[in-house]
Amino acid sequence: MALPALPFGGPVISSTEALALDALPARLAVVGARAISAWSWASPSESWAWR
Repeated sequence: MALPALPFGGPVISSTEALALDALPARLAVVGARAISAWSWASPSESWAWR
């Protein structure tokens, strides 16, 4: 779901587009992720959500 202040296109992409990237970008900001989801991305080896 695009936000009015951050429409998709250019540097702003959807989660589906982010998962389809071939390489990680140099910089990444996640807007609107739930606390567990954001924490899982930060340290997946320690996350109970992936087990």
